[in-house]
Amino acid sequence: MNGNIEYSKAGEYVSISKGNNQTFDQGHGVITTKDGETANYTFIEVFNGTDYQGASAYSTNSTGKLSFLDNILLIFKGGTDESGNYGLEQWLWK
Repeated sequence: MNGNIEYSKAGEYVSISKGNNQTFDQGHGVITTKDGETANYTFIEVFNGTDYQGASAYSTNSTGKLSFLDNILLIFKGGTDESGNYGLEQWLWK
């Protein structure tokens, strides 16, 4: 997130197995700050068991902390380790 913004996320997704420990996932959700601002997102990703990559589209009517999420597209790449910990990098698509 942009700076230090406390927020929660809720959403749902569908995961379709492609075999060989690979899935195609797509979903949507909402981000909500402690003071009630919201931003919606949809995403798609490809997951191969330990690594994933995809894109998220965001929209919001917020004029406050989440306003930077209005009509943006982020691409991302991440991975998980043996313990289930994951890391994620995101880039703004311009």
